[in-house]
Amino acid sequence: MNLFFIIIRYLCVDIVADHISQAFSKKIRSDQEKFKGKNVLLATVKQRIQAKLNNMSPSVHLLHVK
Repeated sequence: MNLFFIIIRYLCVDIVADHISQAFSKKIRSDQEKFKGKNVLLATVKQRIQAKLNNMSPSVHLLHVK
């Protein structure tokens, strides 16, 4: 039974993070324009939200913004 609740919790976290990240998609696009052609350390909004909801540090990826 506990496994069931854990799975439901992670699905809810993923769904909430998806909705919030879609709301910030316009901001992400403007940030990409700002950093165009530069190597920057970024964590996606979804990863940041999931990390906050799971009380974990966000994973950071080195991305080349095109």
